[in-house]
Amino acid sequence: MKKKDYSLITSIVICFLLLVVLSWVIPTATVSNSTVTNGSTSPVGLFGLLYYPALTVGTFVQFGLMILAIGGFYGVLSKTGVYTKLVDSFVARVKGKEKLFAILVVACYAIVSSVLGVPYAILVSVPLFIAVLEKSGFNKISAIALTVGGILVGQIGSTFGYNVAGFASSALGIAVTKGVISRAILLVLITALYAAFVLTRKGAFVKPAKKTKAAAKEEDVLFLDNETTSKKSMLPMIIFMVLTNILALVSMFNWNNVFKIDIFEKFYEDLMAITVGGSYPIIKNILGISNPFGYWDSYELVALLSIMSLVVGWIYSLKFKDIFEGFIGGARKFLRPAILVIMCNMIFTLVLVGANSGTMVTFITNKITNLVNGFNIFTVIGSTAIGSFFYNYYYYLFNSLTTVFNITYGTDVYAIMMLLVQSIYGIMMMLLPTSLFLVAGLSMNGVSYKEWVKYIWKYLLVVLAIIILVGIILVLV
Repeated sequence: MKKKDYSLITSIVICFLLLVVLSWVIPTATVSNSTVTNGSTSPVGLFGLLYYPALTVGTFVQFGLMILAIGGFYGVLSKTGVYTKLVDSFVARVKGKEKLFAILVVACYAIVSSVLGVPYAILVSVPLFIAVLEKSGFNKISAIALTVGGILVGQIGSTFGYNVAGFASSALGIAVTKGVISRAILLVLITALYAAFVLTRKGAFVKPAKKTKAAAKEEDVLFLDNETTSKKSMLPMIIFMVLTNILALVSMFNWNNVFKIDIFEKFYEDLMAITVGGSYPIIKNILGISNPFGYWDSYELVALLSIMSLVVGWIYSLKFKDIFEGFIGGARKFLRPAILVIMCNMIFTLVLVGANSGTMVTFITNKITNLVNGFNIFTVIGSTAIGSFFYNYYYYLFNSLTTVFNITYGTDVYAIMMLLVQSIYGIMMMLLPTSLFLVAGLSMNGVSYKEWVKYIWKYLLVVLAIIILVGIILVLV
């Protein structure tokens, strides 16, 4: 029996306690009328050691529910007896082309993450591709690196993704296309480097036939039975899995804000306007969802996965009891990831609560920025790296940094500043145990945080060097 690893939860707790200690040492600061005003320290006392973790649960429970819903969805798929058959069919199709398939997987995840963002929606497909990759011969850490790692690489090279580049351009008042060529080139470079890095690691890929029975048992694959004799068709499941993922991507990406496309909003409005009897909004009342496509969040995703679980269970003639047991069983498998995903927000909760009276991030960013006169890529990189420890949500990190940056930096460096901030934030989210998607991925597949850090640090150092080089070239140009 494999010994349970506690390095992830230990790292989350250590980071929280480190912030508690820092709260006694580092003062806060506020920005008003282009002036930074230093305040006093805001120490976290003994009561706060219990208060902030409890507050985190109440504030960020929706992310835990999202992870549970993904587990529940796959639990129902597995209950049909067809899911394993589907994965095996997928594995048979890529046999002999496993490494090419792996390259396509990581490239697709990176591109979709870069162009659309919406990592919550992208996460829905991760358990499926983890299963296919592992049954094709890739080990657990490689499967996570090719899927969740690909999503995070896409954030480093975000081109249009609303949660990163799209928001940043909107906040700065510039077109999202400004500097997009530089970001696209960076994306291509780091994705190609990442694919090569993962596939050339020792033990990353072993042909399934060469695996021993002990190794196969040690690497139990998510939601797969050892074997299946189901003769039911895979086609309905394929259709509904594709439909679920497309619907999640379409409904959670803000098409209007980024690309000025309102077709999905209009379609949703027309759909909700369908009535019976001339006045009764039948679709709207059945779905009970008010936000139009492009504005869905984690709660809508939970509702979507729950509804699709019922539908796919009904199509495969499962009794409600079986659907319920499958959903609960799948959610139970993801209970630990759900708890950890909530916990990794403890630092952000602490910072967020005291933000109105100033933050340590503002104080630190101001001190680093004023080390030199004018724009400097190293002060931006340093400020972003430290700020990412406090903020695991890009929206808040970018707002916090730019309130200070905009005091001394002109609009002519906005595009470079965007690239540097998102890139360093992306690097930190591939490293820190406060990264929601890293925590979700590692805990879903039982990969040790300690093992991940040993695995990824060399790649991140090379990417950092590339970002510095790109930053220097852009400043000179």
